[in-house]
Amino acid sequence: MICGLEGVSCESEVLKLIAKYSGGCVRDAESLLEQVISLSGKNINLSQAELILPRHNFDVLYSLFEYIADKQMRQAIAFINKLAAEGVDTAKFIDDFVEFVRKILLYKISSDEVQLLLDIEEEVAQKIKNSVKSMDVEQISRIIKKFLEYKELFKNSLIPQLAAEIAIVDLTQAVYNVSQNLSSSLPPTPRQINEPQKVAESTTAPKQEEAKKEEPALSAPVVAQKEIVSPLPAFNSVISAWPSIIESLRGDYYKLYMSLRMGKPLFCDSASLCIGFIYDLHRKTVDTPQYRQAIKEKVKAIVGIELDILFKIEQNLSNADFLLSHTATPESQQKKPDLASSLAADFGGEVVVG
Repeated sequence: MICGLEGVSCESEVLKLIAKYSGGCVRDAESLLEQVISLSGKNINLSQAELILPRHNFDVLYSLFEYIADKQMRQAIAFINKLAAEGVDTAKFIDDFVEFVRKILLYKISSDEVQLLLDIEEEVAQKIKNSVKSMDVEQISRIIKKFLEYKELFKNSLIPQLAAEIAIVDLTQAVYNVSQNLSSSLPPTPRQINEPQKVAESTTAPKQEEAKKEEPALSAPVVAQKEIVSPLPAFNSVISAWPSIIESLRGDYYKLYMSLRMGKPLFCDSASLCIGFIYDLHRKTVDTPQYRQAIKEKVKAIVGIELDILFKIEQNLSNADFLLSHTATPESQQKKPDLASSLAADFGGEVVVG
């Protein structure tokens, strides 16, 4: 009606998109239509409208959902890798996929076809209605949980599609029933056959029982308990010597020295020492066989303990932790280490204040 009054020719698909994005609000629909008209003029087609009203590719999202629902692991992983190779932002795709499956879950719970058609194109909505007939609510909600779980778990991965791949593997692998497997692998229980006892055995049984009662009870052997040595003293020694350990690396391993100033020992056991960093850049810098060996040798030389060196990201660290333990200079001369100084040292430069 508005298009007719304004003398605008608009494709029906464009009007459907505007109706969906406005969520039933007339004012929002009028505002979106004005934006489309201002860009496209009097003749509006779908390709022009999508510049303002980005359209979800529900066919692509449904394809992945169908692969997972049918337990087609190989096809689903190949599908994700194809999207990644085409330059699709896999993190954004996971968000869109989770939202898409959420709409399917809500439909499964409410059976509200009107809302489903408002959210998703009619052709894909019909496929969804057919697919979810053989699925329960738990199966659909598990897809959402797994994708969100692995997206968070692999958020720092250098492989952008890894979270989706692992979620697919987890969701499509065959269910392994442990109890059934164990029961089928165990040998059958032999059938007991009741045989008549011999008279001689029945007459001697009471005497044997009396003899057992007369035997003195044997005391349990005393087992010497192994003394458990707490790793705390070793950790305290490392903490106390940490500024000296870092300073000893300065001459031969300046890049390592600068990066360790942005790290802190987190814990120590009888075999290893774990050093934490806030930034992954510093962890990657020090995480080499050469640097591990250098730290290990300095710890042994200064503290007298041979420990393997581990690294991890620890978001709970703060600059206050570094000021307490990362410099051997007097407290009055301590300067707060920052990321800019460490970056400059890593690349052979320096920070110049103008």
